[in-house]
Amino acid sequence: MEKRDEMFGHIKAWENSNLSQLDFCKKNGIALGTFGYWRKRYLRKEKTDTTIKAFKPIKLVAKTENNFKITYPNGVFITLSSGIDKNELAKLIRCLD
Repeated sequence: MEKRDEMFGHIKAWENSNLSQLDFCKKNGIALGTFGYWRKRYLRKEKTDTTIKAFKPIKLVAKTENNFKITYPNGVFITLSSGIDKNELAKLIRCLD
């Protein structure tokens, strides 16, 4: 078993244990600093996984010479100029989510 998998398993067990981190670490022979290090990595991974799961596909529905239309799965759509800056488009999409 990889160290990462082992430590993530400990973190999940701690979350369900009703013990303090210190008590859990003492009970399982884990250094508190080591537990904290792996917990930060675990939380970062959970955040990334949640972000990936939250991704909603959009569909480019129509494009003309001067504009295009993006439709979200819920039916909301926006029509934009084909000259829009890609960074501004990314900001707009983040706002709509």
